[in-house]
Amino acid sequence: MGNREKAVYLVLKALGVGVDRLRGFDGRRMLQKAIYLLQDGPHRWDFGFHYNLYLRGPYSPSLADTGYQLLENFAAEEPKLAALSLKDECIWDIGRIRAAFESRQGELDPDLLEVAATIRFLCGHTYSYLPAEADRVEHARDWIRKNKPLIADHLETALSKLKELEIAV
Repeated sequence: MGNREKAVYLVLKALGVGVDRLRGFDGRRMLQKAIYLLQDGPHRWDFGFHYNLYLRGPYSPSLADTGYQLLENFAAEEPKLAALSLKDECIWDIGRIRAAFESRQGELDPDLLEVAATIRFLCGHTYSYLPAEADRVEHARDWIRKNKPLIADHLETALSKLKELEIAV
């Protein structure tokens, strides 16, 4: 098992998301968005995953492949993986992401994560040419309302969470 799979396993573990959740769409979506925010936010973790904007927000095909490889090899590698750990500051960063995006049921909210990651991508990349943050945010709001009407009600909460985490928009 490669270093990327090990890193993804450790992030999932710190997020409180079991590897088996990668079998479902929401589990893969949570992983994609959480790692995007860790890479692109103030933490600047360098997993080496490159993202593009898709309808469901920032998406990395290579992260998807890594997740599938982890899922495929997890049973055979689980004893070795159990011995691995993250540095304290990494656990703290992931814990902040987890706390910010937890639902009332104590699990990560994939819709809220998707909206927050999309706002960050739109403001930091797509609309980065606009000098004023307010203009970038307004364009991002419009894009999300148009393209994600079923989860657009998370907009203000997502913006608040990004600010709380000191992730620039």
